[in-house]
Amino acid sequence: DFDGNEVWTARSLSLALSGDTVAAHRLIENGEVESWMRRALGEKNDTEMLVMEFNHSNASGRGPRDIDLTFARCSMAISPDSPVRFKGITMLPAGVGTALAESMFKKKNTALIGQIIGNNLCSHWTELFARRKMQPPAPIVDLDHAKSTMERNSFGYGIERVLYELDPTVPCLSPMLDKHYVLTAADLVRALEQVAPEKMRDHEPIDRHIAAFMMVRFKKLEDWLLKSLGDNQNSGKAAQAQINILASLQEKMNQPVLPNLARWAAVLSQTAIDRLHNRFSREKMTKQIEEHVKAGSIIGIATVLDNPAINSQDQYGYSVAQKRYNRIAEEIQNIEEKLQNPQEFRQGYGHQLASVASGILGSISLFIIVGWYALKG
Repeated sequence: DFDGNEVWTARSLSLALSGDTVAAHRLIENGEVESWMRRALGEKNDTEMLVMEFNHSNASGRGPRDIDLTFARCSMAISPDSPVRFKGITMLPAGVGTALAESMFKKKNTALIGQIIGNNLCSHWTELFARRKMQPPAPIVDLDHAKSTMERNSFGYGIERVLYELDPTVPCLSPMLDKHYVLTAADLVRALEQVAPEKMRDHEPIDRHIAAFMMVRFKKLEDWLLKSLGDNQNSGKAAQAQINILASLQEKMNQPVLPNLARWAAVLSQTAIDRLHNRFSREKMTKQIEEHVKAGSIIGIATVLDNPAINSQDQYGYSVAQKRYNRIAEEIQNIEEKLQNPQEFRQGYGHQLASVASGILGSISLFIIVGWYALKG
């Protein structure tokens, strides 16, 4: 009997202990669980595995806050066919994707499932079966890749991508598409085209969910297109990345006319256009983009924004203007310094004026002499 629960098997022991992990930790620590397993079950291997797991957890320097993690590992050692139990969540490794989908769909906190993946509990479950030389009762799911994916916080990765990789049946769960059931890249294009008029003023078309969904379900999307999406230092570059992804989607999915998405791209393009320093270049680019909006071509908009000639010319002109500005500012500073000493300024100015007058008189004399000789000849 453990905590008022009758226990007859290792599996029922694992379940009974999961009700209060603090009490379970104390019972394992003082040896009561080990003694019961040896006496009631006569199972030497599982008992030794439990002791080894508990000692390993203590040797790792885990504090009181890690009691749940220690129990999760010990629970799997107690019973070979027990599921993963962690902070009230019970699942087999094959069900991680489904559990994650449920949490996101119901807007629950996904942190606990992330901790199960991050702490390698599912991998440890599989490892214990290998130690026992037993076949797992459920399909083996390799979550090592899911862990590395989850730890990358950039667009197209994170817990969102783990969801779509582990559960191929789940639709895109982007809040923007809550009224649409998007399972494929073609569904995504149609849904974005429909929501564009409502969302374009306050949202960007590619959020974290859509980026992750596209990386898994739209294999033709190049990874490099996602790298600038989360660029908080350069909003123009991030906006252009959004447009490039939409253009790639239009091209690869063979969608020649997408008027609403083209208009959305035009709204985004204003941030990129504002990076140009020359007003005439901005006006020219805006006019060209408007023509592509009428044609429903995001590809055309992306081509206009990614024009090396215009960008290089604008940068060169800006560099020349900066040099002129700096030279004029330096001249103004010199004049201001001279004005602080009026006597010196008057003398310098008089010398300059005399030199100019002398030059003018010399030029007039030379002109008269040359003209006289010319007339004489």
